Amino acid sequence: MKAVFIYNAPHRLHAAWANSINADFVNDKVRFSFPFLSRFFKSLKTALFMKKYDIAICEGGSQMLTGYFVKLFSKSSKLCLIVSDPKLFFIKDSRISYFYNFIIGKYDLLICSTEFMASFVPERFKDKVVIVPPFYDNVFNSQKCSLSSHIIMYAGRVCRTKGANLNVMAAEKLRKKFLDTKLYLIGIGGDYNPPNNDMIVRVQPTNEVFKYFSNGSVYLSLARFEAANIAVLEAMAQGLVPVVSDKVGIKSVVKEIDSMLVVPSVDGAVDVIRSLWNNKKKLNMLSRKARLIAKNFTMENSLSRFRNAVKGVL
Repeated sequence: MKAVFIYNAPHRLHAAWANSINADFVNDKVRFSFPFLSRFFKSLKTALFMKKYDIAICEGGSQMLTGYFVKLFSKSSKLCLIVSDPKLFFIKDSRISYFYNFIIGKYDLLICSTEFMASFVPERFKDKVVIVPPFYDNVFNSQKCSLSSHIIMYAGRVCRTKGANLNVMAAEKLRKKFLDTKLYLIGIGGDYNPPNNDMIVRVQPTNEVFKYFSNGSVYLSLARFEAANIAVLEAMAQGLVPVVSDKVGIKSVVKEIDSMLVVPSVDGAVDVIRSLWNNKKKLNMLSRKARLIAKNFTMENSLSRFRNAVKGVL
């Protein structure tokens, strides 16, 4: 099998999937001087100069168009789309939804890491969907957290789409009751600049997130949209209790710990965290349960399911 992975800024999960089938990697990222034209000509160029492959795996909304051109120039090639890009969340009900439906109809396989993302695939294409769960680095399994602390952890892009500003609002409300409340924001900046005070701890991207997680008792993600959120799994594996919004892809996994941990709002998150900090026995019980559930998300299972999905369309 000859495969190619057409990527924008490869997510570590998607890159691992592609490596598991020995795919060639092709960078399809473009600078948007003129958004539609820049994307159109970059996709056309990528496809035009690409050698023939049995299957092309496209990452995200931007690469959907590139995949279409690949199919146009090589009709025998199969197409696989990784449905994870936030653009897909917004496109499906937008003015260009017809274009979205037309392009996605050309794909033979739609890989989703969560049921949440699968829900954005139009009904008539559901038979092309395969759920391939994410995985996390096993290093988190052997790490500890600090359940006695009033420290909240978050790892990811610090932006509004990921709910960073809502995390800050929640922490500010909790600090009125728990004066030693802190919020760690670990990751690169985005369209939101958090307050510069002693409650917020900013940490630049690091390969040793577990060292910071060891300070916390709760992981908070109030994302407005998050395809999966592997950091939630990492936090669970280390024993932190996750509290997430209902727009986080991995919310169904969090519900397995306790349904109350999936919240509709900032105030909902504050109420849950406050109740956990006031009830250390329950916090400890949910921490143990989180660790057990996280262990189901192994690399072996994820890569095996991805390879089987790809083989199924060849």
